[in-house]
Amino acid sequence: MKLLTITIDYLPMPGGVARYTDMLCEAFGSDMSVVADLRDATGSNDHETDRPFDVAYTSFMQSKWPRWMGAVHELAKHNVDLVMTHHVLPLGIACLMNKRRTNTDYVVVLHGMDFELATRNVWKRWITKQVLREAKEIVTNTHALAERVETFIGRKPVIVHPQPYIQPAENIETRRLSLLSVGRLVERKGMQRVLDVLSKVPHLHDRLQYNILGGSGDYEQTLKDRIEELSLQDVVRLQVDVDDSDVQRAYQEADLFVLPTLTRPEDREGFGIVYHEAAQFGIPSIATDMPGVDEAVIDGRTGMLVSSDDELLDALTVLIHDDELRRELGRNAKAHVEESRNMTDDLKRALGL
Repeated sequence: MKLLTITIDYLPMPGGVARYTDMLCEAFGSDMSVVADLRDATGSNDHETDRPFDVAYTSFMQSKWPRWMGAVHELAKHNVDLVMTHHVLPLGIACLMNKRRTNTDYVVVLHGMDFELATRNVWKRWITKQVLREAKEIVTNTHALAERVETFIGRKPVIVHPQPYIQPAENIETRRLSLLSVGRLVERKGMQRVLDVLSKVPHLHDRLQYNILGGSGDYEQTLKDRIEELSLQDVVRLQVDVDDSDVQRAYQEADLFVLPTLTRPEDREGFGIVYHEAAQFGIPSIATDMPGVDEAVIDGRTGMLVSSDDELLDALTVLIHDDELRRELGRNAKAHVEESRNMTDDLKRALGL
């Protein structure tokens, strides 16, 4: 079977959606091909991928409305059996029109915030229902999102958890207990919450190292100012614009992953691949108790979920002091991420592959 993924969010763009898209494509191997519109991503047209499938970078989105009409024209160039898209709006519309023109089936993959944005007004809800009703399959990244979609459209999606992108490696012993956060340097990731909590335990500073790795952004200076304001320069190391080898080494050195994300009207955590990346290194996580994240981090089994800064302080204090509990949660986390790797097989079976 010949498959095609059409996307506006793909490597080398940063972030979980781009990596999740690539992970699903790789699961189908040489049967898959990718067409990515990344004209706004610096250097994307020159990006080389080492993948078992073809990747074409182009500019199929139109500058004028409806922008998705360019995707319809792009799909007309490809003779495939199945199209996959990770964008219910707008690319799902293009897949729907292509199906009505060529009878080519399509799959829609939903991530969380995209579904919320696609159902915020009457027009978007109507067109989203048309796209999802005619899709061969709907895929969600969490059970929580699957329940919302089933309530909305009356169809039960296939659930495939995102998989770690950074490859596992042997852990590295460090003198200090190492805390780690990996993610975009934006307020929503909650790194400033960790800084505030660390400022409340000065008696632990001599035994802790907190590493923050992320891409540079508007919030970078805010974090630097907060580190200085709280006198945490000897405890916190902030690294920006890191590559995969830097992230891999940070995981190797880490004892505890901490990312207490926040929910914003325009953005929220849908799952959190980084929690699974930490898990495959045997590292437990502290995360915010919210739908989706509670599937990446199982409270009390692979880490701890918190709902406030006081709970964050309590969780950090417990896991900093209890070495055996931290190791047990880490072992469970590693087993949990291994179990989730079979989810792509469920999708293949649903597609008859």
